[in-house]
Amino acid sequence: MILVHVFSYKPTNMKLQIRNLHTSFSDGTTGLQGINLTLGTGICSVLGPSGSGKSTLLQAVTQAHSIERGTIRLDGQAVHHSQRSIGYLSSTAESSDVTGEQFLLQAALQAGILSPRIGREQVHQLLHKFGLFDQRKKPLSQFSKGMLCRIFIARSLLGHPSVVLLDDPTALLSPLERQEVLRYIAEIGRQRIVLMATSNPADASALGGRLVIMDQGRIIASGKTDALEAGLNGRTYERLCLPNTIPYLEEKYSIIARIPFLGKELVTIVADEQPDASFSLKAPTLEDYYCYKLSKKRVSESEADFYQMPPLNLNRLSSK
Repeated sequence: MILVHVFSYKPTNMKLQIRNLHTSFSDGTTGLQGINLTLGTGICSVLGPSGSGKSTLLQAVTQAHSIERGTIRLDGQAVHHSQRSIGYLSSTAESSDVTGEQFLLQAALQAGILSPRIGREQVHQLLHKFGLFDQRKKPLSQFSKGMLCRIFIARSLLGHPSVVLLDDPTALLSPLERQEVLRYIAEIGRQRIVLMATSNPADASALGGRLVIMDQGRIIASGKTDALEAGLNGRTYERLCLPNTIPYLEEKYSIIARIPFLGKELVTIVADEQPDASFSLKAPTLEDYYCYKLSKKRVSESEADFYQMPPLNLNRLSSK
């Protein structure tokens, strides 16, 4: 009965509302630019390349990163009044010589659980749930990456938060460890608001729910994961090519993926119709959509840069 308690949390009816959020860094570099999100119970994956603003967004919600302008509200209240309703997993947390049990007991106090009895009860529930109870006396420095990830997720659930923020939780995990962690996240998402930053489209696809794609501090796409994938139905083709033929294909088509395969490259393109018989239609994946959106944005930016170039002064050239 004890083990059910932590994960039998009543689904939250709260809303996390982010409006016109802007941030910057101490060196004056622009961070987030006009982020707007409304999230309810379920999982929202934030996908983007390094430096796109994923972690900054999570840190802004926890107030660890200052906000230049805009608002973040949880159930109508400014988020700084609701920090104990927010659990956060940081991918930068480091191991130490404290034991797993000591680590969570210290975290319970930080989460506002002042009763030693209640704190120990919640800690033991979570250690059981994440399969770490038998290792609770082992120092974190001896934990595997998968064990560390599980105990960091457990920490984010102390105090029964309504919102759980996860920063790249499956980074550096083995395939089996990753599958296990994703199952935990899926279970958490049935009862809480989960905002998960990730660099892996496969994680977002496996968890489903909502996807936000970020680049350079902005949201460039948003929607249900299955609907975004379906947006490329009938337009995604692949072909096995010799590497020396790639430049020719790049001149003609929008290439979104090049995967080495037995001395050749498996090339994926997006086109409105089949280019020729050598290309096969493929079922689009979320990774295909992600790469397509990023490549499309890069092309539009390069075109904008071209048209903003100053006109060439032909008179000056001819005089030389």
